[in-house]
Order: sequence, then structure tokens, then C-alpha cells
Amino acid sequence: MGCKFDSKSPLIAVPVSASSLDAVEEEVAQAAASGADLVEWRLDYLDIDPTDELVHQLGAGLRKTHGLPVLVTVRTEDEGGHYRGSNASYRKAIRLAAQWADLVDVEAGQSGAEELIAEISDITCVVASFHDFTASPSAGITQKLLSHMQDMGAGVGKVAWMVRNADDLALIQRLQEWAVKNLPMPTVIIGMGELGQPSRLGASAQRSAFTFARGVQASAPGQPTIAEIRDSLEQI
Repeated sequence: MGCKFDSKSPLIAVPVSASSLDAVEEEVAQAAASGADLVEWRLDYLDIDPTDELVHQLGAGLRKTHGLPVLVTVRTEDEGGHYRGSNASYRKAIRLAAQWADLVDVEAGQSGAEELIAEISDITCVVASFHDFTASPSAGITQKLLSHMQDMGAGVGKVAWMVRNADDLALIQRLQEWAVKNLPMPTVIIGMGELGQPSRLGASAQRSAFTFARGVQASAPGQPTIAEIRDSLEQI
């Protein structure tokens, strides 16, 4: 399934990371009211298993109620998330989400990721992702990862690094420019942490398929507000 984005107006995604299904309903309603373009539902924060059918029934219902596109993410502990389940359970949760969600995140480093992407890419937009909270940004690794994600059949390639200094931020912004010029696949290249916040704003945001704003609670360090993102885009 193709993933179409306006190159001049990135979607602003708001994370929903509540632990209970009742709280998820409240956070999605708040995201819709706040003017978000997209909801990222982090299933790894739930206090019930993300393979439970109740999870996906609720997701499909909320999507219909609010008319807001949904990106489903099951972020593993290896990449900074909370999911501790088996690889088989991870794949099951992703398959269930693909039946109703507009976009589904698949960690490119997961065993069987290529086969999973091939299986679901006809029915949803697949966001292949990679996150590293410890290493400094790498141009070589990022370029290889994004090229590999594209070869895997992903609709969007997402790479996130922790930013510790101005050089890290500058490298990430150069990588954003490289991706726009060299890859037909839309990308999201993010610098995490407070020093990485400029990579989510202004011209940097405009180079991305979507960018992340802070919701009820931030799902990653350095997320600005929706208003901050929109203001930065208007100033370009």
C-alpha cells in the first residue's frame, strides 16, 4: 500500500501512551481536539497484551469515531520501548493492527521484519523504524538503514538517534537533506533529547513525512508542542 504525504506540510503526530483502554479513549479524544493530524498509539504502554482483540476493536472504533489516522507502534525494550513479549507475539500484534490502522511501525531489526513487511504492506502503510538511545548519530548506518528499509518494501523509513551536542544535530539535519534528495521513500529522521528538538521543527520537519508533538505525556525526549511545530512551519 502506498504511503502518500504532502512534501510541503508534514503530518503532526501526537503519541497516546496510556496504560488502560479507558485512558486511551480520553487521550485520543484530546489529541483530536488539539488539532493533531495523526495519532501514534503506543501499544507497548498498555497494561494488557497488545495481541488482545479488545485492543484492536477499540482502535478501529476510535479511528472511526474521531476520523483521525492512526499509527500503531509496539516499541520493544531493545529500542527504548516497554514491550517485553516474544518476537512471535510482536508479529501477531502488528498483523492485528495492520487490519485497521492507517500506518503500522515495524522495527527493522526485528527477526522476520522483512517477511512481516511483505505480508502487511498491501493493506497498510508500513513505517520501518530504527531507534538508538545510546550511540552517536552515524551517517553511514543511517543511509544503509534507510536504503535497506526501502528495499524491504517499507512505505516510510524512520531513524532516531539521541542528540548530545551541536555536531550531532547538524549531522541529523544533513541526513534529512540527503534523504529528500536521494530516496523516493518518505522518511522521518529524528534527533531525540532537548538538543535534538530543532530536528522536529521548521525546515527539518518539512523534510519529514511526519513529526511528533508532545501529547498528554511525551513518548520520547525532546517532543515539542503542536503549536511550536505549526509556528515553526509558518516561519519558513
